[in-house]
Amino acid sequence: MVIEDESILTMGEKDHIKNIILGEDTPYYWMKETIRSDEKSWFMHLLIHRDTQQIVSPHAKFFKKIVKRFADRYKIPCNVFLRGCINLSYPHPGRSGVHVDHPFPHYQFLLHLNKSNGGSTLILNSKKKVIKTIEPKQFKGFGFKGGLPHCMTFPKSGRRVVAVLTFL
Repeated sequence: MVIEDESILTMGEKDHIKNIILGEDTPYYWMKETIRSDEKSWFMHLLIHRDTQQIVSPHAKFFKKIVKRFADRYKIPCNVFLRGCINLSYPHPGRSGVHVDHPFPHYQFLLHLNKSNGGSTLILNSKKKVIKTIEPKQFKGFGFKGGLPHCMTFPKSGRRVVAVLTFL
């Protein structure tokens, strides 16, 4: 089940995203491919390291607070953050590689940070058939059990910026 929430942010958080997170001082690092060997590059700002769960960005605390609010609202356990990043993608043909973030049960939360021209998130079943399409809308958060394969379509123009956090 996918839970969508368009009211998860406060006005202050929306302003923080517009002025700070999407501002000129947040660094993004070029990544060669979205998923191994798909050859579709993108940019990432790392919040929480995948291997060590170490916080590596001053923005991590901001997003953890939002995820905890989301988890509390929908009665989802949220005790440990496994990874977190801000993904910035730009036009490419097709979609990213289909993937699952961790090989064990977990939860996934995504938050669209900007208005983008395309760039939907596709949730698939075990047979790789699309079961849910989440259209990008600025400040819309959504979550699901992380065992579901998923991918994204690339924006038609401009950029798509999404915060992604996984947790137990």
